Amino acid sequence: MIGLLLALILGVTLYVAAWKVSSGLSRTVVILVVGGYVARLALSVFLRDVPLFSHGVGGDYGAYELEARMIARLWTYEHFHYVTGDELPMLGRTTLPPNLFAVVTYLNGGDSQLGSTSIVACLACMTCLNIFSLALESGASHTASTRVLATLLFLPSFLFYTSDVYKDGIVQFCVVGIAGSALRLSREFSFKHFAFAIACLAALSGTRFYLVYATAIPLVLGVLGFRSRSALRIVASITAVCLGALAFVGLTDASDIILEDANTAYESGTSREVYADAIQQGSGVDVEGSGFGEGLLYTLFAPFLWQSGSLGFQLGKIDSLIWYVTVFFAAKGALRLAKSRKSELVILLSFVVPTTLAYAAVFNNVGLTVRERLGVVMVCALIAAMGTSEKAAEQKPVEVVQNGLLKPRWSR
Repeated sequence: MIGLLLALILGVTLYVAAWKVSSGLSRTVVILVVGGYVARLALSVFLRDVPLFSHGVGGDYGAYELEARMIARLWTYEHFHYVTGDELPMLGRTTLPPNLFAVVTYLNGGDSQLGSTSIVACLACMTCLNIFSLALESGASHTASTRVLATLLFLPSFLFYTSDVYKDGIVQFCVVGIAGSALRLSREFSFKHFAFAIACLAALSGTRFYLVYATAIPLVLGVLGFRSRSALRIVASITAVCLGALAFVGLTDASDIILEDANTAYESGTSREVYADAIQQGSGVDVEGSGFGEGLLYTLFAPFLWQSGSLGFQLGKIDSLIWYVTVFFAAKGALRLAKSRKSELVILLSFVVPTTLAYAAVFNNVGLTVRERLGVVMVCALIAAMGTSEKAAEQKPVEVVQNGLLKPRWSR
């Protein structure tokens, strides 16, 4: 009962959000967003019975549901609280998804796949809606923004991993939320967007912890506000960021934590056990002796059309074809932004480039790479849409003659 009620409430919320973002002028946007949400809930009914992978059916949704049940049971004996890996070691660093799903389990008195999936599906659709809104704010055409919205909503891998109790909807919501806030903050500082970005960073630390480092870079660049007219804001921001970073490192064991996280991510991605399992499933690629270049090539463009593998692996090729087109238009968009709004391009690339290079260095599983690079796909799609903008260039100070005197004036 709770699951059905939650699904309806979140569906209405999406409808209102889509209608508001489109200013009530485009039924297409509303239909796409609500349709994407309904499609995910419909897929969740039978998707677990489809043998997409070489091992048949199954996925990490089972682990999240088990952890959610354990947390909900713990709450029946103790007070309601956020359960961490210290209290329940099996959670590890991924604590937010099981705690979030545990709320649904606790209120429902048992598992509710519909309730938990509706949360993931809603966040996934909100992510795409945020990209649509960012594109419009950047001056992109409504047609281009809508195409990007439709493409991302029904991207096969994103559709699959947000149609069940996975964490990917939460991850992409946070990644795009931080990137979007960084862009908005670069134009004008807002406590609302800053607080939202910090909340997304906190959520990301309990969902896919290593992405915190990648998303912190564009956020810092956005907070610095290089597009701002105020030199005082830029100086104050740089000073505050430097002092904050020094204090954080000096007063905490942050440097040790960062080193430990890097080692954990590397060992997880390159372990021979993970590779051996991937080989059995038809998605393993051993690039250890082939150099970094081949790893980067697979990270960016695999799975390739000539590779064989499971049904899920074959469906991943549809993702790749869509991704190739996205890369083409993102490159065109980047060239155009480089001539008009360099600072915004730098903010977005500060996430795309380091994240891609990091994945190339640590992952040797094509199936995992397709899933992990979804954040890069999202941000590149935003660059592609922004590249259609007809907005003028960034404001730059120029000197004009006024009453016989040279005075600075901001122009585009």
